[in-house]
Amino acid sequence: MFGLLGLLFFGLSVRDMMHNHCPDPGCLAPVPRQAELSLQPGRDYFQSGPIGQELFVTFAADHSHGPYVPLLGASISGEVGSWIGAGVAWRFPFGPLEGQVSLMPGIQTMGATDVGGPVLFRSSVSLGYRFDSGALVSLVIDHRSNLDLREVNPGVESLALRLTLPLD
Repeated sequence: MFGLLGLLFFGLSVRDMMHNHCPDPGCLAPVPRQAELSLQPGRDYFQSGPIGQELFVTFAADHSHGPYVPLLGASISGEVGSWIGAGVAWRFPFGPLEGQVSLMPGIQTMGATDVGGPVLFRSSVSLGYRFDSGALVSLVIDHRSNLDLREVNPGVESLALRLTLPLD
């Protein structure tokens, strides 16, 4: 799943960057935006079965670089363990709806289920509705794996509901 999300992220976000950000104000020029905090409760799935709950918290920076928004994130799950990482999101609004694809490398503490070691890459795709207040509610599909850095790479998926709130 990570490969498909990676290709989707790379192909569509580079097209967006070339079409909407180059040459003015510059392909990766900083662009001010509203910082946001997201809370994402969800259910983890391992080898096609549910294995527990997860809470994922994300901070999105007050600027983007072209179409890419810097992210910091941390999660905790009873079965999978804790994860912390940083990466980027590419967002694509269409009317009140907003899609997002994100990629975040991070460090995983070992929980009861070994999902691939201490270095895990988190990729996600979401679709949500943005309210006039700036709040966004999204359905999220998330995948964490080690990108075959280790011989064993079972990975873990999450299905979640994300609430994103603008920070003033």
